[in-house]
Amino acid sequence: MKHTGFPPADFIGWIRIARPGSILGPQQQYLCNMDEKMMKAGGAAKRAELVKAFGELNISTTKTRALTETEKKVAAKGDLGQGERLNARKI
Repeated sequence: MKHTGFPPADFIGWIRIARPGSILGPQQQYLCNMDEKMMKAGGAAKRAELVKAFGELNISTTKTRALTETEKKVAAKGDLGQGERLNARKI
């Protein structure tokens, strides 16, 4: 995040595509907590470059659907306990 300027949510989404099952529970929260520190350490300039190169996401031109109640909860508060739930299901 420091060297590329990627926001935590974008990085988590990308890494989960590249390596399914990556970044669970506490790791996800850690990355979100580290965002401000990484921006102060040099990531802010890189993030500004990304925005300049790719622009902001224009929601009005993006096809969207209504969020489920679970998705609304995750969007508002994150997905704490995700790792424990996945392990419980696996067992």
